[in-house]
Order: sequence, then C-alpha cells, then structure tokens
Amino acid sequence: MSRWFLEYAEILLNQFGDIVDSWATFNEPVAVYERRAKWFLDPRLKEEKYARQCTHNLQVWHVETAKLLWRKQLKNTRNEIVVDVWHYKPTCPGRKDEEQMALYGNEIVGYGMLLHPLFLGGYSEIRMKYMEENHLMSETEASDLETMRQKIDFYGLNFYNGLIACADESKEEKSGEKQGSNY
Repeated sequence: MSRWFLEYAEILLNQFGDIVDSWATFNEPVAVYERRAKWFLDPRLKEEKYARQCTHNLQVWHVETAKLLWRKQLKNTRNEIVVDVWHYKPTCPGRKDEEQMALYGNEIVGYGMLLHPLFLGGYSEIRMKYMEENHLMSETEASDLETMRQKIDFYGLNFYNGLIACADESKEEKSGEKQGSNY
C-alpha cells in the first residue's frame, strides 16, 4: 500500500514540483483515526485496531513522501504535515479520574499519537500500555519509528478549541454538557 501512495506522490511532484512550494502530505490525520475508529466513513471498517494501523501507516507514508521530496531537490520546496489538536483539560485539576480522561483524550486518541513519533521518535508510554492491554498493537517494520522521526520543514497546527474532561455526571446533567465538551 505504501508503494501506491509513494507512486501517487511522485506523480504529483513530477507534475507540480516546480510550481508548488509547500507540500502538506496529510491534513488532520487525527481525523482519519477518529472517523475510522468511531464514526461512519465505512461501517465495515469501524474498528479501533484498523484505525490505529491506518494512522501508523499515514505517519510512515508522510516521512517516506518527505524523503522523496528531498531527493528531488526542488528549489524553495518544503515538506509539511498539518495535525489537528483538540486539547483536553480536566474540569477540576487534581481529580485523578478527570486527569486520566484528559490524558486519554490527548495521548491515546488525540494528537499525542502523532506528535510523539514525529518529534520524539516513539509512542508515549501511556499509549503503548493502552495498546498492549487492549490488543491494539499495529503491525510495524523494525525501522518505522526511526523513519517517522525525520526532520520536517513545517509543522501546521489546526486548533479549533479545547475540550473538557468531566467525570462528574451530576455536573453533566445540570449543564447539559457531556464529557469532551468544548471549553
């Protein structure tokens, strides 16, 4: 599958490399995970393990495409990725349950699953523990995590709003808000 993506990227670079100076390999890859794991793009594929594998593959493809771009040595061209961040904060800092909910939202199903490999070269400990405990480990190549940690020329951040991690059901009932409401 990665071969197909790279062939597609090479066609685009060959056709438009001289006139496009910024190439965002992916826009909002967290949304890809969300739609595959929780939503409805294809109900047959609504499975967390599949979504995790898809997200992992996107990260590898991003870097492989960046390497292709650098090999072509196009003038004034930069490689980028744009990640959507929906940051969770606990309603009551210090409450263990809400802090755990926020950590889950940020590191396990949110932007942390993309930014850790891109900037730190590996997945966070909390994410790895979750993946192992829930039998969600992705199929990977030995070099994937090192591949993912390559320089990028530009990191785009889409931040629309934050989310509140609220564990107190009575607060939710009174306010009409549910866990993950905007702040």
